[in-house]
Parts: sequence; C-alpha cells; structure tokens
Amino acid sequence: MRKILIIFTTLIALIAVFLVGVTQFYLPAHVQAKAQQIMQDLGFAEAMLPAPQTGFGTITYRNISLDADQISTIKELRLTYDPVNFLFLGRFRAFEITGLYLTGEQMPDNMIALSGWTYPVSPKALTLIPARTVTITDSRVSLLTENLGGINIRYDVQARQRANHAYDFQARFSSEQKYFSLSGTASGFISPDLWDT
Repeated sequence: MRKILIIFTTLIALIAVFLVGVTQFYLPAHVQAKAQQIMQDLGFAEAMLPAPQTGFGTITYRNISLDADQISTIKELRLTYDPVNFLFLGRFRAFEITGLYLTGEQMPDNMIALSGWTYPVSPKALTLIPARTVTITDSRVSLLTENLGGINIRYDVQARQRANHAYDFQARFSSEQKYFSLSGTASGFISPDLWDT
C-alpha cells in the first residue's frame, strides 16, 4: 500500500511540474511567436514587438513600432488566453489593441499608403486573428491628402467571433476637420468569404 502511495504521489508531482513548465515557459514563448505571426499576417511586416509583460493567461506588449521610422505605432497589445485552450487550439480569449495609430498619405494613383502596413486596406484582415473577441480602442488614422489636407479619423472596433472565422462587429468613428466633420457607427459581420455591413 505504501509503494502505491509513493508512486501516486510521484506521478502527481511529475504532472504538477509538467503543468508548471508548460504554463510558465512553453506557453508564453508560443503565445509570443503567435502574436508576431499575427502581426505579419495582418500586414505589419516591420512590427517590432518589445519584451512583453507576462502573467498567468495574459501577455501585454507596450509601445510597439509598426515601421522602421516609428511613424505608425500601437500603444498596447494585450493577449488573454486560456492555457489549455491555447495549448490545443492555438486560440486567444481576447486580442485587445489600445492606441493603434496609423499614419499615411494619398498616393498619385489616389490609393492610400499607410506607414508600416503592406496589405491593401481590408476589413477582412480581422478574420486572420484567432481570438474569441477582438477590440481596437482609442485608435486613429492620420492621412495627408492632396485636396483635403490632413485628415484624422478616430475609431473604436469591437468584434466577437462566430462560426467559421466570421466576426460580428460594431464600430464607431469620428473626424473633425477645418471644412467638414463626420461621425458614425457601423455594424455587421466579416467573414473570409463575405463582408456585409
């Protein structure tokens, strides 16, 4: 009986050491690699993720530069994950961006070029993020245009994933310039195959 108790205790201790190792060492490194890959997939190829602050089930990056000249930046990126779910499915509970500041200009062909963003501007990029919720708050796009001069658009987006990598979203935006102002809201869903607002 005593031998069985020793074996059982040793087995429990080994499982505990394994779980601590996974949650404290393997998962944070894996989450950081996944975060860098998501930034690449979203078109931020030059994004430089600094050393994060880590906690149980959270990783937070602050002051992220999205281009070599630090023109476009993210104030904070917070990733929340359930260790078991992330270990087996590679999914985040929440992907939260605060202060996404993008700066760009109107090109001669009337297209918009944003510093640090290599993809065409598309809301479908949201579907590349493997998270239950995606939140972008206190964010701004600043554009220099030929006819209107500088335009600043402030926006917030909240999205919740549903089936097949589709997201229901709600967004609000506002802009106040010398000659015009606008504000509004948008809601709908985004999927890899269809964008409907």
